[in-house]
Amino acid sequence: MRRLLALAICLWTLLDAPVFAQPMIHVRSESRIELSVRRVTGGIAIEAVLRDDLGTPLADRDVVVRLSPRAHDAIPSSARRRSDATGKVRAEFALPTGDYEIGAQFAGDDDHDRAEVARPLDLTRADVRLRMAVPNEGRFSREDPNPVQVEVLAESVEGGFGLNVHLSDELGRPLATSMTDARGSAHFRMLVTELGPASAGRLIARSDADTRRAEAQTEVPILRSTTTSVTMHTSTNTARPGDTVRVSGELRDSHRDPLPRAAIGIFSGERHVASALTDERGRYDVPLTLEGVEDDVTVVARYDSDAPWRVSSASAPRTITVRTLSFVPFAWALLTTLITGLLVWWVARRSPAPLRAEQSAVVAKSAGIERGARVGARVDRMEVVGVVLDTHDLPIAAAMIELRRVHRDTIQIATDTQGVFSSGTLEPDDYTLVALANGFASLVVHIVVPHRGEWSQIRIRLLNLRKKALDAIHPVAAEVLPKGTWGVTTPREVLDAANAKGPLPDALAELAAKAELAGYAQDPPNEAFVEEVEKARDATLEEFRARKPRADPE
Repeated sequence: MRRLLALAICLWTLLDAPVFAQPMIHVRSESRIELSVRRVTGGIAIEAVLRDDLGTPLADRDVVVRLSPRAHDAIPSSARRRSDATGKVRAEFALPTGDYEIGAQFAGDDDHDRAEVARPLDLTRADVRLRMAVPNEGRFSREDPNPVQVEVLAESVEGGFGLNVHLSDELGRPLATSMTDARGSAHFRMLVTELGPASAGRLIARSDADTRRAEAQTEVPILRSTTTSVTMHTSTNTARPGDTVRVSGELRDSHRDPLPRAAIGIFSGERHVASALTDERGRYDVPLTLEGVEDDVTVVARYDSDAPWRVSSASAPRTITVRTLSFVPFAWALLTTLITGLLVWWVARRSPAPLRAEQSAVVAKSAGIERGARVGARVDRMEVVGVVLDTHDLPIAAAMIELRRVHRDTIQIATDTQGVFSSGTLEPDDYTLVALANGFASLVVHIVVPHRGEWSQIRIRLLNLRKKALDAIHPVAAEVLPKGTWGVTTPREVLDAANAKGPLPDALAELAAKAELAGYAQDPPNEAFVEEVEKARDATLEEFRARKPRADPE
């Protein structure tokens, strides 16, 4: 009875456990065999190399090598061998001159698919060995506009000149044909998009037989990769604790084709908060419940690819402002509102009102760039995505992001109404990122593409030039005003206070005029004008220091 009760509790725990939308999937890799043959005394030696889809040798696996005469009444021969550390097996067969077919077979295992290869062997003609050379170890990006250079070298005791060599993909689809030159080399030049869709595949080279040389074939594994982009939108930017926010978006590849049935994770920092699966159009939609959440939440949609030919990607971050309900009595709320209004009116009459960002009670953050978290160990991110804010974390719309390279055109991206920008897929290179916005100090940072995600969720905070100009008056105010008033007085009030204490420094009048113009004029200042304000500040402070008596040395 106790055992039945324990079993029931275990089943109930399993059924009641939380279910995540990103299941663990065991994916079997493709395997392939490279086959070659050489003549030895009294027969031939067949060599086969077993590799996975990325070209890594598969050691300690059983491979069956076979030899089949093409005559109907002949008996085929076979040998089972264990692959060495390089994935190679070798079997020798004694046989007379004739027409044969040779082959090798791998039955597969828990992690790799079955593989089989065969090719004709004509011992009445000289054997030909083909070797194929491909760039980048066979890894190609479908976004690369440069053509791929492939070379096939034919070797034979009868020479390699004048052989027709045909190039095809793993499905046998013909790609190109070329003839070997005096070195026995055939050259091919084609775009990556002509090599086939994004996937792990093979390039197969086959040479025709002629009167002196036999047919030959070889192959190499290749990887045709593509970048991806995931977008994310929230049904609202403001919510209360316990509300449900809809998070939706799309997942597409570099050619804007949708990626269906792909898992999308919604993350707040490094914490996984929701999951979704894309539909046939690459779209996803998932509810996000803010139960127990009282602070603002910044979320990111992340696609972590489980296929080596698809690059992972992440969306631009979105911040949901969480507001808590207040149960202040209505009369008290009305009274405090009236008092606040009177105070604002009184302050407005005393001096011009600077920008809302300067009046905000929110503690300002430092200008600079906040990089995103690195995701995974692979350096495969090809985009720069982020948001441009002021130092109070308010978005800056229509800011300009420039990505500059040496001797290349500059890429320009404008931020949207939420300050968000996305570069799309970039070419691998070193870039200088320059953030520009009217009325704000520019920011420059060096980045490298590809990266590991640190440039996919960045926050760029720019310093308001009005604030920078008005801040220049503070050290001067410290010379003539009580300590508690340094940060709230206007340039004109600083000028009046200095005038009441005695002769004015020559540069102070210029400083007050320029700071007031920069802080309160209709058009914001530029960086050059703010530099003039700071130079006037430095000259004023120098005059103040010159007037102070120096202490006599002891």
